[in-house]
Amino acid sequence: MKTKNLWPASFLALTGIFILSILSACNHRCDIRDRSGRGHEVTAQGYGTIKAIPDVQEWALEVEFARPTMSEAVTETQKVVDAALKACAKAIPDSNDIQTLRIYTRKEYQWENGKNVFKGYAASQSIEIKLRDFSKTESLTEDLINAGVTSMNGPSFSHSKADSLHKEAMALAMVDAKTNAGRMCQSVNLKCDELVSAKENPIQESPAPMLFAKASNMDMGRAEGTGLSVKPGIMSFSAAVEATYRGK
Repeated sequence: MKTKNLWPASFLALTGIFILSILSACNHRCDIRDRSGRGHEVTAQGYGTIKAIPDVQEWALEVEFARPTMSEAVTETQKVVDAALKACAKAIPDSNDIQTLRIYTRKEYQWENGKNVFKGYAASQSIEIKLRDFSKTESLTEDLINAGVTSMNGPSFSHSKADSLHKEAMALAMVDAKTNAGRMCQSVNLKCDELVSAKENPIQESPAPMLFAKASNMDMGRAEGTGLSVKPGIMSFSAAVEATYRGK
């Protein structure tokens, strides 16, 4: 038995064009499928971004000296490390934001006349700090240079509430996904309020910019040291989700 098509071909063509327009308007962020026995399911992507000003600077400091004897190298290095730690403590009240690490000693050689010639011993130590009061950046870096710190690598910027800000971005992404799914469902006279599944999609984000500063006056008069000023700019915390809703 044959069933007669009650819809004119022109209407069906226009309907097809309309649905394709909806799909295009969704910018490849929506998908509607007929799940046999389970009705229709709509999958939509959502994006959310939270912008914030960084409130933490992270610096990596290095102190290194080469001297004729191991004792001299270690003593000189420790002297500067102690002065650097004192400068850090003045600007950073929380001792947990100051960490010493990577103590290293080695023999120093120099290539001369086709062979390595022993020149002495080198000792180095690294310090990692977090500065939360940005108004103290210039004075702290000046004190560190004057203390004899060999190099300063930083700052990299971060936020003390990064996890919370990412969760806020996730919430915005879920709202965006639901809005996109709702528009898709409305175009085909479906109601999509039942969330079936949701997952976060990874986003490739650029790392926060870093500034590299070299203590250029370490072999000159230390009183010539000047501090560094920095501008943190704006950080973005973004999230992308893919959510599926059941249409009724």
